Amino acid sequence: GINAEYMGFFTKASLRTQTTHTNNPHKMGKEETLLDRMSVNSFRVNSEQLNKCRLVSSILAGCCAGILGFTGMQGVIAYLLVHIFVSIGVIAKLQFNVKPYLRSWQSVIFDGMFAGLMSYVLFWILLYDVVHIF
Repeated sequence: GINAEYMGFFTKASLRTQTTHTNNPHKMGKEETLLDRMSVNSFRVNSEQLNKCRLVSSILAGCCAGILGFTGMQGVIAYLLVHIFVSIGVIAKLQFNVKPYLRSWQSVIFDGMFAGLMSYVLFWILLYDVVHIF
């Protein structure tokens, strides 16, 4: 069967092989890895979880930046620091071994970056206006 290890909110697919029983002469008796079937789903689920984590942290950071009254480059630097902090936190949560959970290191750093930025800016501006202007 499929062996999936659960780590926090990331699932890890481990390699298991089984002999296929099919009538197709080209595939007869060949071993097929279940990782091929499992990893696509695991990577997709893990990527969605990473995007949710990044989205929530971006919203919270935008709220904090707006309440604290950050403007201009202060707000941009605050977003970059939160983004870096979340990326390092996720990599540490995965025990610095990203490959079994996500496609690459770059996916941890860059996936969802702009979606998080848009949410950050939305809540930054909204709470800045509510607290400091109105």
